[in-house]
Amino acid sequence: MIGKLSEDMTNADIMEVLRMVPLPSDPQSPVQGVVDWVKAAIAELQEVGAAERFSIDTLISDALVYTAQWLAKPGKEAGKVNYTWSRTFP
Repeated sequence: MIGKLSEDMTNADIMEVLRMVPLPSDPQSPVQGVVDWVKAAIAELQEVGAAERFSIDTLISDALVYTAQWLAKPGKEAGKVNYTWSRTFP
């Protein structure tokens, strides 16, 4: 899960974590695109306990496949996928 913070973590803490991830627009950045930035941001959030552990590569791969499928058939309802297996949801 991403976005549900523990009581001891503030929005300012999250902003500080995300500021550590270099932007793709920075010429010195090892992050070359938006997908790379999202992967790096999730990894940083996982490191500080602000996101559950799951395979980021699997998430990105599945998201790109889903996007291609949705673009081929717009309006298809989005499904939910659990990448952590630590929780169930409806």
